[in-house]
Amino acid sequence: MPNHYLEIAKKQEETAKLLSERKKSSKNKEIISEAYEEAGNEFINAGYPEKAKENYLRALNYATTKSEKQRLEGKIGKLHSSIAEKKNIFELLGSGLEKKVAGFMAVGTLILSFFFVSSNLTGFAISNFSSNDTRWIGMCFFICGLLFAFVFLKKK
Repeated sequence: MPNHYLEIAKKQEETAKLLSERKKSSKNKEIISEAYEEAGNEFINAGYPEKAKENYLRALNYATTKSEKQRLEGKIGKLHSSIAEKKNIFELLGSGLEKKVAGFMAVGTLILSFFFVSSNLTGFAISNFSSNDTRWIGMCFFICGLLFAFVFLKKK
């Protein structure tokens, strides 16, 4: 569904650009502002807050009334804080190799944790560790597996 919103947003942005190339009368400025604002709304629906902010800023440049400018400034302010909050470790991870490695590590460490937690699976043949030690090691692997799974699923 986000692809549908993205297509609409790109079409709306293109319409606003075409309108802005025409004569800039006060009525035309209102239409341009509305078109850029609508493109921003659609970019939010598509999950692209940076592009939405760009379009809101363009709309603000063409806004003619004080209420319109205040409304757009409010939307920009909300987006700015939203974008700043998303700049964390999950947003810094790429969507290619890093995502695949996180998924592989999640599955691998979860499987490894089950071998360590349940010594019966290995016939108590895990080095010279006591059963209590292997349970602690298994729990650590399990926690790591959950963290990797969280990173992997957060990127989806």
